[in-house]
Amino acid sequence: MFDETFNSINESAENHDKGLVNNIPFSNFNKLAKHVPGIVKGLYYLVTASSGVGKTQLTKKLFVLEPYEYVKKHPEKNLKLKILYFALEESKEEFMLGLISNRLHTEYNVDVSVIDLQSFTKRLPTRVIELIKECREYFSDFEKYVEVIDSIYNPTGIYKYVREYSNKNGTHHYREIEIGGKPTKIYDRYEPNNPNEFVIVITDHVSLLQEEKDSVTDRMMSKHQTMSKWSADYCRKQISKHFKYTVVNVQQQEAAKEKQEFYRGSSIESKLEPSLDGLADNKLLQRDALVVLGLFAPDRYEIKKHFKYDITTLKDNYRSIKILKNRLGRPNLKCGLFFDGKTNDFFELPDAESEEMDIIYEKLNNRKT
Repeated sequence: MFDETFNSINESAENHDKGLVNNIPFSNFNKLAKHVPGIVKGLYYLVTASSGVGKTQLTKKLFVLEPYEYVKKHPEKNLKLKILYFALEESKEEFMLGLISNRLHTEYNVDVSVIDLQSFTKRLPTRVIELIKECREYFSDFEKYVEVIDSIYNPTGIYKYVREYSNKNGTHHYREIEIGGKPTKIYDRYEPNNPNEFVIVITDHVSLLQEEKDSVTDRMMSKHQTMSKWSADYCRKQISKHFKYTVVNVQQQEAAKEKQEFYRGSSIESKLEPSLDGLADNKLLQRDALVVLGLFAPDRYEIKKHFKYDITTLKDNYRSIKILKNRLGRPNLKCGLFFDGKTNDFFELPDAESEEMDIIYEKLNNRKT
């Protein structure tokens, strides 16, 4: 066991010397990357927030767009990327609409919401439709890396899909040991065909997992048991531990966290912010995850200052991301984010008391007037 671990450490160091990557960094989130370096093989991440705060959008930004853009910008790294996105809430079309809105914003500086794209209130301008046509090549390439599955809801069905991908792109090795005097085959390791491949398995969100029968008792499992089956048996013990695939689960905070608290005091923010004990439907998932990220929107609670940021100016554009659990480094760290809900985009804010932040405040105030 020591020799295998040492060889892994030495291989990582040699990869660094060769200019190869041991993880895909969060290139556009420098503050977060100081504590969570990015996408690591075999790591289990959990993203949590109250309903409507933007956890799905943050998940897409960090674990879909960030790795895709990194791989495209660094062809010299010779990385292979596959993202299996199990959309339990969105349809494929809804998923794509959000990405198109984001692409128009980042590439053409055109802000068009998902509602606007569908011409619900007014016709989408022809010039915008022409810009969307120009995005065809981008998304044609994007879909080579990202697969959205919106028709599988139960844990075993999702696991079988991931397992089938692993069978096509690698080899599962077994070894024999003696148990009770009889030779028994047990799992040994997974060997990918391409050691430079990063596979990211995303489930959004886990409270929508479809309940299924327990394979031992043949009885229907509860929602709590179903979530545990997916998280502990499949995500932790198989997909991340054995396959070395990156797992990202999205989980809501319980409804009690979303209620307005009508009192004052220094503890009000801690009572409202996402927490490990606030996970909805099954709090045990925090034990399986190695990194837990919580997203918070203080404007909905009429909080005027948060982490020294002026929420009266930023309003619903402000989000804070908090590292609730971190096996890679320090937990309980926060950083401020700017969230554009119209175009589903995030970026890190400068330090709260910096001149760069003053410029952002000025722009927001001018936009309002």
